[in-house]
Amino acid sequence: SGTGKELFAQSIHAFSHRSEAAFVAVNCGAIPKELAASELFGYEEGTFTGSIKGGRAGKFQQAEGGTIFLDEVGEMPLDLQTMFLRVLEEGEIVRMGGREPIKLNVRVIAATNCNLKKACEEGTFRKDLYYRLNILSLQVPPLRERTGDVPLLLNHFLTKTCAEIRRPPLKIGDQDLFVLEQYDWPGNVRELRNFAYKVAIKANGNVITNSDFPKEIGLNKRIINYSATDHSHQKLNNKEQPIILTNPSSLNEESVTNPTSLKKQELHMILMVLNEANGNVTAAAKKLGIHRSTIYRKLGRNAKNQGLPNNNG
Repeated sequence: SGTGKELFAQSIHAFSHRSEAAFVAVNCGAIPKELAASELFGYEEGTFTGSIKGGRAGKFQQAEGGTIFLDEVGEMPLDLQTMFLRVLEEGEIVRMGGREPIKLNVRVIAATNCNLKKACEEGTFRKDLYYRLNILSLQVPPLRERTGDVPLLLNHFLTKTCAEIRRPPLKIGDQDLFVLEQYDWPGNVRELRNFAYKVAIKANGNVITNSDFPKEIGLNKRIINYSATDHSHQKLNNKEQPIILTNPSSLNEESVTNPTSLKKQELHMILMVLNEANGNVTAAAKKLGIHRSTIYRKLGRNAKNQGLPNNNG
């Protein structure tokens, strides 16, 4: 939850040949059970008391030619799952109170934060619907598994929030950004967005520091003491001190092209580029297309085994 599933669905829609048509998002867990069928499939005039004259098109019809995004599809009631399966199989719907089927041309994207296969075993989700939906499956990883996104997302949310509350733009230092990249973010992107709003309101100056952080970030188990473990990032007269590699000659082409793991390949590439940049982290980060704090984080975790110097003095 909060990983940005709807944003991914919108991106799929926006970069497809259906982009000119509608994108309709439905939260299956938020629709009252008694209204779910009419909301999704629509109804004919006179179907029930209070129905609109001429009837009403449901969410599927509203998405004609485009995309319908069904979030929390695991929360869909079993009787509605049967109707949904028919829509997928036949490519048509029948409005509530209607008789004539209506043909549809709609892309369906479903999302869930629960284990649908387990739900099938427990009898809360239809197996035939599960296998009908599970054609192309994409897993959106939690934010803790893609910490390189934190600087980009934070910058986006801070810019948006500062404009909204009409305050000058905010910046954050590499040391404090490093702390945020080590945080678990149990609420994922949603929590990061709320964090940006909190610090934008709380910060006194134009630079965010860890004194502006909520308490839960400082108490998280994954937080690493920056000054104690990452000796590669030190300041000298307010200027960046280059990272000095003790054995740059060992970083030959073979060690990069024949790594023992993907992580080692990544680390060797960073070290090679750092060597080419004479230890200049900013230049290396620019060449690699990543944030400087990402280099500090990746080297900090592997410093003991990579021949990096201990600059503790």
